Amino acid sequence: MDEEEIKDLIKQLSHAEPYVREYTAKILVGTAEKGTDISSAIPALIKSLGDSEWEVRSLAAGALLYIAKNGTDISSAFPALAKALGDKEGMVGNNAAKALKKGIVVLDCKTKEELLGLVREIKGSPEARKLAKEIYEKWMEKQNKKTGELQKQKMRKPKEELSKEKIKRTI
Repeated sequence: MDEEEIKDLIKQLSHAEPYVREYTAKILVGTAEKGTDISSAIPALIKSLGDSEWEVRSLAAGALLYIAKNGTDISSAFPALAKALGDKEGMVGNNAAKALKKGIVVLDCKTKEELLGLVREIKGSPEARKLAKEIYEKWMEKQNKKTGELQKQKMRKPKEELSKEKIKRTI
């Protein structure tokens, strides 16, 4: 699918007929799922998270999930996805939660402050607060693993240096 076809689909997300918007959102999900870059659709998908039809909202969140899985930054959608967590239709909130989690992973925050800034963006509803806490805990776990690996590397380094010194002494 080329950029021109994606532009046409983006226009169809605003169509007056709900079935057209739903079908269009399904096409975008399938396109992103196959790995095609549809990042130009992010603003339209954010708007679709507020659609009157729950199917369109759910599919928009699903498309954002696959966009994130393809490695694209979807942080501009975080506030809308956080709001969608509290949607009365469970499927919408479920897809929004998955998209938020994947979106955070893609960003791979380097600092605690950077992560907390993103978490602040998504908090609001009880569901959003729960997700924000979960994201923060996973990030901390990841950081602790990295720290542990670095410590192991540091412990190995002196042994390697000692071995080099022994070799030099014997020569």
